Amino acid sequence: MAEQVALSRTQVCGILREELFQGDAFHQSDTHIFIIMGASGDLAKKKIYPTIW
Repeated sequence: MAEQVALSRTQVCGILREELFQGDAFHQSDTHIFIIMGASGDLAKKKIYPTIW
């Protein structure tokens, strides 16, 4: 079984950046996923969610 290693926030962001820039070009038809944590209140419903759509 593979050993699990805890990564820091900086390391995780670095890995994500590398994966994003490995492609040849940006394709608008590619699927994008946004993860919004902790945004469940009134401010989120009025300000955050409308800016995404």
